[in-house]
Amino acid sequence: MQELYSQCREYIIETGRFPCKDEKYTVLDKVYDKIEERDIWIPYTEVYQHFLSKETKLKNRLMKEGLLVDHNGKLKLFRKVILPITTSLNGIIIDVDDIDLQKEKEKYTEIADTFLTKESLPNQVEDAKEDEAKKDLVDIIRKENGKHIIVIGKSKFIKGFIEEDIIDEYIITIKPLILSENEANSIKLNKKMNLKLLSVKKEGADAVLRYKRIR
Repeated sequence: MQELYSQCREYIIETGRFPCKDEKYTVLDKVYDKIEERDIWIPYTEVYQHFLSKETKLKNRLMKEGLLVDHNGKLKLFRKVILPITTSLNGIIIDVDDIDLQKEKEKYTEIADTFLTKESLPNQVEDAKEDEAKKDLVDIIRKENGKHIIVIGKSKFIKGFIEEDIIDEYIITIKPLILSENEANSIKLNKKMNLKLLSVKKEGADAVLRYKRIR
């Protein structure tokens, strides 16, 4: 059951939907490969019947975890808006240059196929309406099939996503630096945001923390 769950989860992240009809064989083939690696023989048809018997439980589990969402009667990936952000120890945003922006995109291609940058917004959007345009754009993208959505940009661009509470998950890289505060690189919130820590890891001298937004 666990291997079936893992392969279904992987398929959903890769394709943006729960496997249906002949797509199930893609998942089953990977599960069966794992079975054979353990020198266990089980008829393929038996594995297939097991999948069918557990399908409802799998769907319910994945929906409960927030990975799947019912959209017009079809189960599809809930497309999270994820923000990778780099800060100092005292919480000041560190802007990335254009080269680093491209590296950030390459880092997340396995889980995301949409990258929101300043260029993603409609042309000639007034500053006062930019945050509204960001919300509208995310709403449109979420309705489409696909992987997760990554927001990438300098502090002036990403601030609106944070302040308007559009972000579902934060990937925060903390640099061992203490920087002086300035208005451009600070975030002002009008309300408290509850976050759940998902993971912590060390990358060189940096600490990388993943947080889920709890609404």
